[in-house]
Amino acid sequence: MDADDSLHDSGLRLGDVLARLLPVGVLIVGDRDGCRYASPRACAAFGVDNDAALANAWRDIAVHVGAERWSLLRIDATPLQVLSDVPMDAGARRLRLEVHRITGASIVLVRNVHAEDAADRTLYLASETQAQRRALSGLVHDAKGPLNNFQLTLTLLNAGLSRLEAGAAGIDVTARWRRHLDVLQSETDRLAARLAEIDTLSHAVNSEWTSVDIAAVLRDVTRMLRHEATMNELAIEIDAPADPIAVRGDPRALQLALLGLTACIFDATPAGGVVRLRGKRHGGDDVHIGIDATTAELPADLQTAMFRIGCAVDARYTTASAGRAIIEAHGGNIGVHADNGARRGFDIELPGG
Repeated sequence: MDADDSLHDSGLRLGDVLARLLPVGVLIVGDRDGCRYASPRACAAFGVDNDAALANAWRDIAVHVGAERWSLLRIDATPLQVLSDVPMDAGARRLRLEVHRITGASIVLVRNVHAEDAADRTLYLASETQAQRRALSGLVHDAKGPLNNFQLTLTLLNAGLSRLEAGAAGIDVTARWRRHLDVLQSETDRLAARLAEIDTLSHAVNSEWTSVDIAAVLRDVTRMLRHEATMNELAIEIDAPADPIAVRGDPRALQLALLGLTACIFDATPAGGVVRLRGKRHGGDDVHIGIDATTAELPADLQTAMFRIGCAVDARYTTASAGRAIIEAHGGNIGVHADNGARRGFDIELPGG
């Protein structure tokens, strides 16, 4: 089908149909004549009022999105992924483009990575469901520790009370009970902290940007997944400074991203492997995060699938796709870390704040 073909007698062009079916912006860019079609969502993403305005501005836009390379793609090639900060009157806007080849033109799906839409929310909810299942397993396991200590301490208190009633208690009974009460108090605090985390995971919250300590988030993720690591015969290590590594963002979303990406590494690492989470300042204020494993082998199609635009996300890689989208929405970049050709994990860059 050619880019300008109408579908049967409907009068609709190919671009019109795609724009109705897909919850993203749609462009059709000819190899010789520039932007032939732009859906309303695509126009909004590029900050223009209509497709005529976008066609007029396309020569300058094409330079920033690398459009000169699109005609070299094969029709059966994997869609080309482009992440670009496109200059506009109100300032640069970060857009993700997915380029598909047809005869003589390219069909381009477009998203403003900072503009959350229905497809994003569906993706985040699916990812959150998967991540919460794994996090809750670790938090429930952590909560069992205080409960076990409750039971043990109550047994000791009951035994001491029985001795006292029988007149066989020693003179240190008050001091001993005080120690038991101290144990109950400290374990109550531990249990309350775990229940608060479980309660937080179970409630939807409004997205609010604030200062987020990435080092603390990495420590939380490590703690939440430590039980799963143990059950899968994996070691999990963290390398992050005690001092805060601050970025500006949504703390809940960033935790979801790092939790989901770490879970991807767990799934790709055989028993006996070591999963590593690293966070540090990099290149001034920027923050570098590494999540990888010594023996991980990420699936060959994950790298392609995780960068697909929302409507085309592979269900097997929901958490990776959501993690990528969240990182990009925070002005960051994510790539797959390779070691001697093997896909070992993820490298993430976030702007400091």
